[in-house]
Amino acid sequence: MANNTYIAITLGPLTRIMSYTKSMKSFWAASYFMSFMAKSIIKHFYLKERTFLKPLMEHGVTYKNKMWKTQDGVGRFPDQYIFEAQKGDFERLIELKNSVFKSVSDDICSVLNERNKSKVSEYLSQRIKVYAFEKDFDKGSATDIIDTCQRILSVMECEDIYPESETRNYLYDYFADIDKSELLMTDAFGGTLPTSDNRLFPTVIEFSAQEMKKSGLKQSWFSDDKFIAGIRPAYKYIAYVSADGDNVGKAISKLGVSMSGALLKFNTGLNTEISKYGGRVIYAGGDDILFLCPVSSVFKIIQTIDSVFADEIGRLEFKENDLPFPSLSYGVSISYYKHPMGESMSLSSSLLDEAKKVDGKNAIVWNLRKHSGQSVKAVIRKSDSNSYEKARGIIDNHVKSKGATDGEDVEFLHSLGHYLTLHKPIIESIIKGNIVDGESMHSQLSNYINSTFEDDAHAQNKNQIENCIDFLCSAAGQSDSINILCAILRYIELIISK
Repeated sequence: MANNTYIAITLGPLTRIMSYTKSMKSFWAASYFMSFMAKSIIKHFYLKERTFLKPLMEHGVTYKNKMWKTQDGVGRFPDQYIFEAQKGDFERLIELKNSVFKSVSDDICSVLNERNKSKVSEYLSQRIKVYAFEKDFDKGSATDIIDTCQRILSVMECEDIYPESETRNYLYDYFADIDKSELLMTDAFGGTLPTSDNRLFPTVIEFSAQEMKKSGLKQSWFSDDKFIAGIRPAYKYIAYVSADGDNVGKAISKLGVSMSGALLKFNTGLNTEISKYGGRVIYAGGDDILFLCPVSSVFKIIQTIDSVFADEIGRLEFKENDLPFPSLSYGVSISYYKHPMGESMSLSSSLLDEAKKVDGKNAIVWNLRKHSGQSVKAVIRKSDSNSYEKARGIIDNHVKSKGATDGEDVEFLHSLGHYLTLHKPIIESIIKGNIVDGESMHSQLSNYINSTFEDDAHAQNKNQIENCIDFLCSAAGQSDSINILCAILRYIELIISK
C-alpha cells in the first residue's frame, strides 16, 4: 500500500438529528434520512469501484442489488467511510455533498410548502455536518490506515458548534410529515407504502399496545394521546435495542469480502424476523442494528437474532484462520411510551457501550425505566451459556404459566425480590463458600430459602423459586448474580401485571 491516497468522511451528529423526533414515523425518518444522505454521497465512488476499507463493500452484482436496491425501509448506510481515492475524487466528493444537500433542501421545502429555500439550505448546513479529508499513506496496513483516519475524524468532529437559536425546526417538521416526501419514500419503499392502510408507521401508543390486538382487545381502548384506564402496564412500554458485533472487525480484516457478504445477508433478513414479534428495524448496517419492539418480546427477538447471525456466519472458516467466533452484544432501554424517543435511543446506545466493555462481551446490558422514575439495570452474559439459559427459562416459564395475572402473582415477585435484597449478604456467603461444589451450593441455598421465605409463597410458587435457585447456582461466578435475578423479577412483574 505504498503512496496511496485515501479519503475519509463522516456525517452527523446523529444524536442531534434523532432528538428532532416525537413519533414512530419521525424516529424512523431521522435515522433513514441520515442513511440516505450517506448513500447518496458515496454511491458514485462505489459505482466507480473504489476500494472501501470502511465499511468493506463488495462489487459483485448480488451485493450491489441487495445493498443499493433493497427497498424495505431499513437504513443500511453508516455515518463513516474510508476509501482509496483517485485524482479528482475529493473535489467530486464536495460536489456530491453540495448536490445532495440541495436535493434534500428542496425536498424539505416541497413537503413543508416553504418558499424561502435559502433559509432552509442555511438551516440544513448548520445542523448536518459532513467532515472529510484526503491523506496520502506511504506505508501501513489497512488497520493502521483506518485507525489514523478515525483519529483525525474524531478531532474534526470536536469542531462542531451547536446551531444558533431557530424560529422553526425544519427537520422536526419534515420528519413529522416524511410520508409526503417523494425523495425519501421512493428511495425507502419504491414510492409505495408497504401497509394496507397506507400508513408509514403506527403511533407510539399503537406500537406499544399492539399486543392488545392479539389478545382480542379493541383498538378503541386507546387514542393517540392516552390509554383508557385498566390497560396492562406492559402495553405502555417500548424496548429500544442497539446491537453491535464482537470480534467482527478482526474477522472482516482477515476474511474480507466473504465476511462482508455474510453480514449483508444477515441484516437484509432481519426486518422479516423481527417483525414476526411486532418489532421494527430502524437501522441494520453490517453488524450494527437498531430496532424497537414490544417489551414482552425483546429477549425472544435477541435469541432469534443471535440464531440467524450464527447461521449466516457459521459457514465461514474462523477456526482455520485462528479467529474467535463473532457474537452480538446488546443495549436495551425499556421506557414508558411518553418518554422522549431520542433519549431512549441514546440510552440504548450507552448501554451497548457498557455491554462492549464486559469481559468476553457477548452481553446484554438492559435498563427498565418505570414511569415513576425508578430504574432497574442488569448485565446478562450470554457468553455464560448456562446462566443465560437459566435466566431465559425464568422469564419464559413464568410468563407462559402465568400470563396476565391477578395481584397475587405480582405480589409474590415483589416479595421475592425484596427478600433477595434483604438476605443478599447471607446468600452471597453461601454461594462463595460453595463455589467449587455446585451440589452443596444448591442444597444450602434451598435449605436457607425454604426456612426463611414465607410458606404460603413456597406452596404456590415452588417451581419459580427452584428456577431462581438454579440461576443463582449457574451464575455463581458472577458477582452481581442477585442483582441480575432481582432485575429479571422486576421485568417479569411488568410483563404479567394487569
